[in-house]
Amino acid sequence: MLSILRVFPSLPRQHNSSVQTRGWLMALELTPAQKAAIEIHDRDLIVVAAAGSGKTHVLVQRFIQLLLNDFTQPLNAIVAITFTRKAAQEMRDRVRQELLKLLDGEEDARRRDAYQRWISQMDSARIQTIHSLCSDILRTNAAVVDLDPAFEVLEEGDAYLLQERAIEETLRAIALEMDDALTDLSEVKLIAEHGLFAVRNALKRAAFSGIVEEIPSDGDLFDLWVDTWEQYVFDSAKRVIASPLTQDVLSIPAPNNLQDKLWLVVNAVQQNLSRLKSTLAQDEFDPDEIIEALEAAKAIDLRGGSAKSWGGKEFITHYKDILKAFRKELEALQLVTISKLDEHAAYNQTLWLSLISRIQKRYQTLKQNASALDYDDLERYTCELLEGAQGEAVRNRYSGELRHILVDEFQDTSQIQWRIIKALAPPSGLFVVGDPRQSIYAFRGADVSVFGHVQRAIEHGGGQTIELARSFRSHHRLVDVINHIFSQILYRDEHSPVRDYEIAYGQPIEAARLDAPTNKPPVELLLLKPESKDDVDDKYVWEAYEIAERIQQMINAKLPIYDKRKQEIRPIEYGDIAVLFRRTTHLSTYEDAFKDVGLNYVTLGGSSFFKRQEIWDVLNLLRAVYNPQDNLSLAVALRSPLFGFSDDMLYRLRRNTNNTLWDVLFSEDLDGFPPDDLKLLAVARACLQHLQRHIGRMLIADLLNHALSVTGYLATLSSLQGGNRLRRNVEKLVEIARMSGKVMLGEFLRYIEDITDREVRESEAALTPEDAVQLMTVHASKGLEFPVVIIADAVGTGIRGSGDLLVRDGNSWACKVNITPTELEAPFYYTYLSDLQKAREIAESRRLFYVAATRAQDYLIISSYVEKTENVSGKDTWLGWLWDALELDSTSGNPNIEGVEIIYRDTPPRRGERRAASQTSLWDKAEIRQLKPFSEQARPPAGLATVHTEPTAIARHLSASHLADVGTVAWGDERERPRYKRRLLSNLRQDAPSLIRLATLPRVTRPASARQIGEIVHAALRHWRFPDQTPNMGDILRGYASQVGLMTDKAIDWATRQAEELLMQFQDSELYQQAEDARTRGEPFYTELPFIYPVGQRLIHGVIDLLFKHYGQWHIVDYKTTTLWKGQDLETHARRYHLQVGVYAAATWRYLESFGESQPPQVHIHYIRYGRSILVPTEVWQKEVGAIEHHIKQVMDIQEAQ
Repeated sequence: MLSILRVFPSLPRQHNSSVQTRGWLMALELTPAQKAAIEIHDRDLIVVAAAGSGKTHVLVQRFIQLLLNDFTQPLNAIVAITFTRKAAQEMRDRVRQELLKLLDGEEDARRRDAYQRWISQMDSARIQTIHSLCSDILRTNAAVVDLDPAFEVLEEGDAYLLQERAIEETLRAIALEMDDALTDLSEVKLIAEHGLFAVRNALKRAAFSGIVEEIPSDGDLFDLWVDTWEQYVFDSAKRVIASPLTQDVLSIPAPNNLQDKLWLVVNAVQQNLSRLKSTLAQDEFDPDEIIEALEAAKAIDLRGGSAKSWGGKEFITHYKDILKAFRKELEALQLVTISKLDEHAAYNQTLWLSLISRIQKRYQTLKQNASALDYDDLERYTCELLEGAQGEAVRNRYSGELRHILVDEFQDTSQIQWRIIKALAPPSGLFVVGDPRQSIYAFRGADVSVFGHVQRAIEHGGGQTIELARSFRSHHRLVDVINHIFSQILYRDEHSPVRDYEIAYGQPIEAARLDAPTNKPPVELLLLKPESKDDVDDKYVWEAYEIAERIQQMINAKLPIYDKRKQEIRPIEYGDIAVLFRRTTHLSTYEDAFKDVGLNYVTLGGSSFFKRQEIWDVLNLLRAVYNPQDNLSLAVALRSPLFGFSDDMLYRLRRNTNNTLWDVLFSEDLDGFPPDDLKLLAVARACLQHLQRHIGRMLIADLLNHALSVTGYLATLSSLQGGNRLRRNVEKLVEIARMSGKVMLGEFLRYIEDITDREVRESEAALTPEDAVQLMTVHASKGLEFPVVIIADAVGTGIRGSGDLLVRDGNSWACKVNITPTELEAPFYYTYLSDLQKAREIAESRRLFYVAATRAQDYLIISSYVEKTENVSGKDTWLGWLWDALELDSTSGNPNIEGVEIIYRDTPPRRGERRAASQTSLWDKAEIRQLKPFSEQARPPAGLATVHTEPTAIARHLSASHLADVGTVAWGDERERPRYKRRLLSNLRQDAPSLIRLATLPRVTRPASARQIGEIVHAALRHWRFPDQTPNMGDILRGYASQVGLMTDKAIDWATRQAEELLMQFQDSELYQQAEDARTRGEPFYTELPFIYPVGQRLIHGVIDLLFKHYGQWHIVDYKTTTLWKGQDLETHARRYHLQVGVYAAATWRYLESFGESQPPQVHIHYIRYGRSILVPTEVWQKEVGAIEHHIKQVMDIQEAQ
């Protein structure tokens, strides 16, 4: 239930595979493979689970079966390692639900006691990520590894910021040392050769991709590279000799005429290849000799040859085709030689390593000062602990505790993570499950080669491999096509230097569902192929509109799809469709097209709205104002179009000072700056002073509007390419700030971080995901499924370029070298590492394509732009691989398998030609454009037509706090209604200043407002923390007090005491006893659940304070810390909140019903100050939700029709 409520604001419930397939899978009998994976416990197992094969279900059922083997064992005897925290929470919830089911039907007292014990222990179960497990191990053994057991774990974002700080502080130190004429600093030479900007960028990409333990001499490095080069040449020649094409060339027979020109070429090539074979057979070889032989073999001139000499035209054509393919293969082999450039690179490499070592030491110091570890530290220290001198004692202790280790998504494990798992795994107690075909997280350290190595080790040690090949996701016609295509795209070249990272397709998928919804081909290839590329303004815009049109066609045709939850065929809806992208680089183009044609959509995952550069600039400004010590955020904001500082200005501000950038900016000593720079400095100072002076005194939205006005940022953005979109994005950020209602800057920044962590972006229209096409990256779609999947931009390579500095496997480094002040060249070792990296990325790109395709349940549409004369075959793109797998050519377009339809589009839209249907006018009619008489009744152009407005349009988006105000206007005291009405209308209107300001603070006689105390209490209840149960509760409450804007010790202490009293008062209530009993019993118990819920024209969003289930009845609780006026009674006062809590109940009830719940939730409004709960009857809140339009029109003073 928790996972459902947490995801339904952003993901469609019916397409979340973890929810969607659960009931169906459990209703089906287990396949033999699933049964074996669940019930075999006497040996190590590795399970290869195809997409949609019920892997999670098997994992949960195995966990349950392991528990049932011994009713006396503690829950923590079993460890389950998941890839993400969300997956861990989901598995914990599902195990809990299974145990509750067993408990409900169990009469045996011994078993009931065991179930209840396990349920009560579930929150502390060892179902966790690898990093959470490492953290627990290190805290338990902190003394052994010499760590503070209270260390903080840095999240990825925090670690990145600290790494950037280490880079900046190190470069700043070098800049200061440069001014010392006596300092001979080698790093200065590096910066002088590459430039500070290039060095900084290279360090950001590579400085923390490996650990520099020692710095070799440039001579040792060069010798290592020479040895590598010699082996590389030898291996390359071996691959050529082993190539099937080489055998074909050697097998070409001599013609009748031995003087034939083609035979002279063939004979020379064959002799070169024979010489190469004999060279490779020797104990010692000369690399230059091998390169010479290979270069000679490339010299294939196909212009000569007589068909008569070769037995006819057919034979000579065949032999020339062989030679042509062989020549192409050799040309792809770019062998380079070692030169003086490599000696220079070896010297530069020592400088890079010296600089990186210095940065890494600084980073380590920063972490130590903060008593913090990053994820790499967790893994490294844990591995060292388990494998070190004291490792045996630690391992023995864990071997006595642990009976089984289960690892999910094992294909995305790294080498060091496997070493940790192996050290902890008890004999015959290891179970790993995954699919190497779905390994797509190399950028996060995943190493797909681990899966193969472990599989062979398990089998060699007496363990077993189990294949889960049956898919419960797609029908057999779609599965057949996917098997056909990817059996050719996914393969392993045994002679490849990256063969361990190439995954063969292996066992084909079997479809559990035989019937397709229609006879329509399940795979469609949508090709945009213009007559001339000059006709195309922007290929991405064209593709975006074609996809939008194709979606609308499916909706209009009511394309049948299979609803797995209902197990029936029904017409397609927008929410059944997902558009997947390899990257989000051009995603906004598709969003704009979807908006233009009026398609409902929601964007999830990938690079979110809050990571766009224009948004990042504004957020950096807020971060700098919130924390003036944050030099990086301030520098980025000043350098951005907000203020337009040049690099030279920033350098001059930071030169020769250890003060913060903020202090320097506001210092009086700014002599020497040109007049234009002084104007920029004055604008920046005035803006920053205003913002800091008004923190906590006005809404964040108003702070942003002031900054945008002073800096002219919107006008600047409008002048840039794509300026309208950039401007709209910033305006949208202001609106998000306004809708959040945040006043405290720190609170708003945490709010943005939370949204960013959830990676959710919504379209501008008010949508729920069930009604919207979903746009997301392939990575974000992992684990999900959709009736229709559209893969966009299949012609993109997705291969990342390499910078000045390259690192492989954390210990192999290479750099480019400047041959002129502006030109870089790659020496051998850099080219060698870059080629290996590219080969790995191509292998992963093949797997990414497979993951994208296997998200589809019923239909798969692959869209791509291709030029008319372009030869797609053989290219390392998704379209190129698909083209070859289907054996397509540029003319026939006939695939080699049934079930694939190819649709060509050859006419792209002209610029400005596409528009939404609602925007058309008479000027679009053919008669008008051709200057012919027009027969229809004339009407004025759109600009002169009467504009009809929707009075309640500003209330399309409503938050829970808005609903409370609506309720107060309807049912509040006569004295309150006018004030709440003004406040509500002010908040809803974008252009009106909000009345919720802290400008009235001087009238507050208490150290803290009731609102601030309420927020402190809510924060404690969010984590279910109480004074008599939580150590250091006072310190925790003081921390909450600081977060809500209290600054003085007096205010913080007073607010802390008030909050403690309210929390203890809540503990005395009957509602608390009921909720705590549910929590300790292991029943569903959730705090602060976000939701989005549509009611008519409105989209309502908010957070439910508490949701729990107690003895079969669900309860919703909304806390109120309100103080009532004299003479008010609670029942009357609570009426104003009936609409607000009614929407909570309606949103929850919609989802409870779909899971078979027969009773709506009970709704409680709990007044903490008075220790009383008001129960809102079901018929009351349902009536209020039904009257929402009436109440809104009442607020708007709109006369309703009688």
